[in-house]
Amino acid sequence: MSAFVTFLGWVAAVVGTLSGVPQLVRVLRERKSAGISLPTWVLQVGAALGWFTHGILVGRPNVILPNLLIAIVSAAVVVMVCRDRERSEALPLAGAAAIGGGMLAVEVFLGPVIFGLLIAMPLLIGQATQFWELWKDSDITGVSVMFLAINCFVQYLWCLWAIFAGDISIIISGGSVGTLALANLILYYKRASAK
Repeated sequence: MSAFVTFLGWVAAVVGTLSGVPQLVRVLRERKSAGISLPTWVLQVGAALGWFTHGILVGRPNVILPNLLIAIVSAAVVVMVCRDRERSEALPLAGAAAIGGGMLAVEVFLGPVIFGLLIAMPLLIGQATQFWELWKDSDITGVSVMFLAINCFVQYLWCLWAIFAGDISIIISGGSVGTLALANLILYYKRASAK
């Protein structure tokens, strides 16, 4: 792999790792989760665990470390949202772990193309549930626009890296999830500018 592709992969890894931090900071600072989709973050934890194991299986450190950190940050968001809504975080986190384990089984038994198609599902559903929250909630002040913007950017950055690296799983997932992440960003701006 060329130095450029390796560098691009690490840039995507660093940006991806930092993507959830603005949302975590916002929910910690504001102490409210208005407009945040809990299923989005549960699915994010599960998908990050799936990508973490994918990185181990294909031997890509730039996929392993950031996804472990993304899972941790996303799990912290899940915990904070659950606490704000006075719900137990045990079931959502167990569900996320089950998704991650299921994705590992898919990769091992069905291969990288099927993994790429299926790993996109939790992320796509998560983006769709966030879109729904942004659409229906009258109060979206708990949502971090920085998270939405960085998330959109990082999905397309991973897709670009995957094209050069030849990782079909990430091309499939990054392109499709990036498109819905862009829709969330546009809807957020539309809602925020209407006030």
